[in-house]
Amino acid sequence: MKTQLIPGVCEITQCGLPRAGKRLLIEIPHGATERSHFDALASRLSGVYPAGLEKFFHVNTDVAAPELASAIASSPALEGVQVTIVRSLIPRTFIDCNRVTNASPELYRQGKVTPATADYVQHPSDIELVHGLLQQYEKLTNEAYHATCGEGGVALMLHTYAPRTVPIQSVGNDIIDQLEFHYAPERIEACDLRPEVDFIHKTQDGIELVNPVAMKSLSTEIESQGYSVSDGVSYPLHPSTAAYHHALRYKGQTLCVEVRRDLLVHEWRPFEQMEPSPERLAPLAGAFARGLAQWLELN
Repeated sequence: MKTQLIPGVCEITQCGLPRAGKRLLIEIPHGATERSHFDALASRLSGVYPAGLEKFFHVNTDVAAPELASAIASSPALEGVQVTIVRSLIPRTFIDCNRVTNASPELYRQGKVTPATADYVQHPSDIELVHGLLQQYEKLTNEAYHATCGEGGVALMLHTYAPRTVPIQSVGNDIIDQLEFHYAPERIEACDLRPEVDFIHKTQDGIELVNPVAMKSLSTEIESQGYSVSDGVSYPLHPSTAAYHHALRYKGQTLCVEVRRDLLVHEWRPFEQMEPSPERLAPLAGAFARGLAQWLELN
């Protein structure tokens, strides 16, 4: 296993040698999951930011996604497959690596996603800095998609999400007040529980951009481990997201997946750094690996 670190931007890890051209890319656009990632970028910014912003970071980053990706890549089911993992180190608290940056506020709302940059990112030098980091990430990920999907491989866009959908209206200076209000014990249990695993594979118009046979193989393997799999109920593949454009460019060769974070950590604590549980990761990682191996056989 070989890892290339681009400080403050991403880690690119590669393992295995391809057999008959079999390649798998796992992209983690919200891979900045450690408090040190937040602190490193925050220390470079000049603007004034909401007090307690680290709480938003912890509840809004894809906890356990990097560990799940590593466990998938290490599975015996993927022997003979070259696996590349691209993990973003840019906290989405400041700029989101799964967004297009020129979308209108209305387009983000249509896609049911937060904007590329939050309203509290206002200082000109901060905007220039985070957009520069995103451009570096985009260049490297585009190269990785081309090297994998352009050579007949497949890509898994791996995400994790908080257990419940919280009705945040906007991401501005009052974001911590909103979070603390909605996460109060008497309110959070009333929020909708998200699917355990959700495949994000259809556009707003219902057009599928994934090989349905491959998706069925993955679903069967994941469900065999006792998890429920949903059919894109959380949100669509939308033009305001980078995932949509990767899926459109390499139609039938990518799949965007959300996994509920509370299923992957020792204890769900929304406003703190959480520790992934290897024991909880293992069955899901094995299921993903077996399903991905079957998908690669189709290509």
